Amino acid sequence: MLGKIGIAGAGNLACVLCKALINKEISPYCIYIRDKFKVDDLARELGVRVVSDINELMDCDIVIVAVKDDAIEEVAAKLSGFHGLLLHTSGIKSMDALLPVERRGVFYPLQTFSKGKKIDYRTTPILINCVTSEDLSLLKDFASVLFATVYHCDDEKRKKIHLAAVFMCNFVDVMMGIGTDLLNAENLSLALMKPLVMETMDKIFMTNPHDALTGPARRKDFGTIAMHREMLKNSHDELEIYDILTDYILKRF
Repeated sequence: MLGKIGIAGAGNLACVLCKALINKEISPYCIYIRDKFKVDDLARELGVRVVSDINELMDCDIVIVAVKDDAIEEVAAKLSGFHGLLLHTSGIKSMDALLPVERRGVFYPLQTFSKGKKIDYRTTPILINCVTSEDLSLLKDFASVLFATVYHCDDEKRKKIHLAAVFMCNFVDVMMGIGTDLLNAENLSLALMKPLVMETMDKIFMTNPHDALTGPARRKDFGTIAMHREMLKNSHDELEIYDILTDYILKRF
């Protein structure tokens, strides 16, 4: 038996996890948020009990702290007397961020989450860790309810995975944003680039990123690079990014 499950947080991940539990017919005991003025709205949105008193979480058997990384220690300190299993969802914070709680662990879904966007949990890996083997066994059972792929991963390895994810997800998103802005300036649609982007991703996973790399810097096509730089001369930040990435490719390849 998993017992009562609570969630601390009202962000994308907290809401997605809540809905995922409900879909598995596991209704969270409560969700804690700091802003008492948002309690009713969130309760209506999620269909669960939402509270602004953190002490309500003390009755839970498992509490998932799904808040931004810098707020984890603050939440854990307020739950110092908690005797259940306290988990955070950070990719970069160690389990000790949850001290002084003794039964603590990590519940880190390796995925990007947005409200309203459904996630395929069958293909999303979850990285877990706990202080004790007993709690690790419990957490494996809990994680398996939502995720098909469960990895036991220590703090240091998870931190490296998180760093890799920032490069492979967040920074890629930024690059896509820059490209989209360039297209929008010419009244062109992002959809124009979809076949190119999808083919790039396919090649990366069929071979490897280094073998899949093409483009003017990879070919050392300096004339094209000069023209691109001229086109970006009035966009200082974008030109700086272009130069850094181009120089990296020229040096490495």
